[in-house]
Amino acid sequence: MEKEIQLLYQPLYLFINKRVQNTSDAEDLVQEVFYKLSKAGNEEINNIKSWLFSVAQHTVIDFYRKKKPIQDELLEIAEDQKDDNEALRALESCMSTFISHLSEVDQNLLRLSEIEGKPQKEIAEMLNMNYTTVRSKIQRARKRLKNEFTDCCEIHQGNKGSIMGFKNRGNRC
Repeated sequence: MEKEIQLLYQPLYLFINKRVQNTSDAEDLVQEVFYKLSKAGNEEINNIKSWLFSVAQHTVIDFYRKKKPIQDELLEIAEDQKDDNEALRALESCMSTFISHLSEVDQNLLRLSEIEGKPQKEIAEMLNMNYTTVRSKIQRARKRLKNEFTDCCEIHQGNKGSIMGFKNRGNRC
């Protein structure tokens, strides 16, 4: 029987690998098939080759059944990220409107630091300004931006400062 197993290992591996198209998964599944053969022990197997390939087929099916919930979960995560990206784009356009109400200096600083994500030290070098000055101006611009938001909207925050919701206060927004 050991000789038959050695002769069937390669064709069984190729059979499984053709279906899963991943060498490590194919190797794992071949091992699983041979494990099932060892567990069959006293069971009467008339044709070991057909039995192994039949078990291999069912093992591949089980492999994809187990994999499906993970794929569904990944699709859900992708959908959530798509929704997050849409919300982010909406927030960016809203943010741009509020930023446009600020002075040109504040607009430029917030665009560089908040929208483009440049470090404050780099902004200081770009504008040929002292780093401490840039840091202070950005902080003040953020406060003025926050005031623009709070003048327009009543913002509900959680315990840690995360935004839980908002209510529009008027037509100015």
